[in-house]
Amino acid sequence: MQDKPTAHRPPQDAKVLKKLQPTQAGAQRWRALYGDQLLCVRYRHDPTRDQRLVTVELLVEARPSRRRTPVPRSAGPQDPVLVQIRYGEAQLAAQAKANGARWDAQARLWRMTREQAERAGLTARIRTAE
Repeated sequence: MQDKPTAHRPPQDAKVLKKLQPTQAGAQRWRALYGDQLLCVRYRHDPTRDQRLVTVELLVEARPSRRRTPVPRSAGPQDPVLVQIRYGEAQLAAQAKANGARWDAQARLWRMTREQAERAGLTARIRTAE
């Protein structure tokens, strides 16, 4: 069952004609009334009653966020890493390949797990962790 629209709640099918910021013409009257609390003014059209409706969006509370900052997880042995091995270092490239590394042509680096890089003795050459 759908509630009847009231003067306090526009109907669901009321189309937004304009959305104005508080500094734009057409919102000045509402800015004078609500001040810095005014976020925007919307002009809507109610087709069922053929009326123009004006709605305002107000800021009613501002407080510090309680979101916890994520704890950075330490790099695990199975985390992927990119390792730099120069073109002329064929022996190192073969060693990396023997430990399961794959060439990433787009990054132009060798892709492997941290564990594989440690096994190959390449931890000093890790460039980017994903």
